Amino acid sequence: MFYPNYLTLKNVSYKTYDFASFANGINTNYDEKLMPLKYSKNTYNFCFNNGALTNGLGISVFKVSYSANDLTKMHGFNVPDGVSVLGAWVYNIYSKLDVRYVDYLIVYCSNGKMYMGSMFMNTSVLAEIDGLSFSSLPSVVSYNLNGADVLLIGTKNEGLFVLDSRYTPFKVDSAPNITSMAVHYERLFVTIDGDDKRTLYFSDDLDPTNWNLTLSEGGFINMMDERGVLNKVVSFNDYLYVFRDFGIARVSAYASQEDFYVSQLYTSSGRIYPNTITMCGDVIIFLADDGIYSFNGSSTSKISLNIDKLFENVSNDHAVGTFNNGCYYLTCKLNFDDEKVGCEAGDYVNNALLELNLNTGEINLLRGVDIINIQSVTNTLNSKVVTCFKNGEFYSLGEINKCGCVFENSLKKVWHAPETDFGVCNREKIITDFYIYTKSDMKVIIKTNNKIKEFSIKGKDKISTIKPNLKGYSFEVSFVCENNNAYISMPQVKVGFL
Repeated sequence: MFYPNYLTLKNVSYKTYDFASFANGINTNYDEKLMPLKYSKNTYNFCFNNGALTNGLGISVFKVSYSANDLTKMHGFNVPDGVSVLGAWVYNIYSKLDVRYVDYLIVYCSNGKMYMGSMFMNTSVLAEIDGLSFSSLPSVVSYNLNGADVLLIGTKNEGLFVLDSRYTPFKVDSAPNITSMAVHYERLFVTIDGDDKRTLYFSDDLDPTNWNLTLSEGGFINMMDERGVLNKVVSFNDYLYVFRDFGIARVSAYASQEDFYVSQLYTSSGRIYPNTITMCGDVIIFLADDGIYSFNGSSTSKISLNIDKLFENVSNDHAVGTFNNGCYYLTCKLNFDDEKVGCEAGDYVNNALLELNLNTGEINLLRGVDIINIQSVTNTLNSKVVTCFKNGEFYSLGEINKCGCVFENSLKKVWHAPETDFGVCNREKIITDFYIYTKSDMKVIIKTNNKIKEFSIKGKDKISTIKPNLKGYSFEVSFVCENNNAYISMPQVKVGFL
């Protein structure tokens, strides 16, 4: 006997999607349900600027080239045992005998002492500088005093010191306690610590050791308004700029004090973090509460990076910026709003480093490393970004590169794609196949309807295929790599519409 089939079978239509090109990077500003797959809702420790996921920022041992004849000849620096390195600078001394600069690395350590080591000799010794011991990280600027190249070292509690090429520092007794300083038209301008943070002080013309307050020597300028205290001074494009808690002032200071003129240029709705203020070619870049800004000397504009949410609900009192090779580097706290990574599992000062290419607008994020300070170290043989980062119990010297690891320890690299329904919200779907090219071992994690599947893929020189067979109305995909030879590209997904 024949029984007719009254069951209606679904017609399943299949479509293959290019899942992501990666080159568009991260976007936290838009709701992920509205974001196309070409963006990531969260990514870190990957570099994605060429359209593939490759090794992101990392930290290696800081070394300098010391031979102009062979740049591969390099040496590091031996930090004293049992101390952290909290700051590093370059001391440039011009040698008339050698007809060139002879540069030294200067470091400040947690024991309050300062050390120096040669960058142009094959030695890793960091020698203590007698007579310099400070209770906090100093400010340092170069100056030519009476024909000699010196370092001016300003401190919050101990005042101003001068270090010359004989390495015999002396204290300037009349100088105030200093929080920041800049040389402008041969005067030293400073912001100060204590009860008078709304006053800008300056030295005598051609003599940063003379702070006598007279009309013909040193002097001061008061700024008593709602823009807050004075935190940072920068000499830029023929003017002196004073960065305050909530604003920027411009000082015209060319000749005598009677001709000095102050104008308030900018009022910020959020706090400006002083140690992030960095001169980057023809602009000054800084971090405020709500993101990163660019200042050209007259106007200020926010740089659109599509990562504003990462700056929400965090304080960046310890954020620090520097500029090197066309990029602005910022060590700071970011709010990733997910599981803890690296240093975030304990006490930390900062948890991220942002690299912003000012020419292309591209960014890279290093996450999970506590970097307390960064500084561009540049001379005729070297151009590096030096870090003071938490390495075990102490902060060590390192340098930024794209190695994807910290001192040979590979960083966890993550790319989170936004949730997607592939443009059809009211139909259930099934992911039958996922294709990806990866030279490194990695994981693909697919989440839908509170169900998660994880797939491990071995690196090889051809396309890998996995078969999730996972049903749902929307999907969320992540790529995770814990190796330091990452290369991931051309992900595609085959989707059936039920």
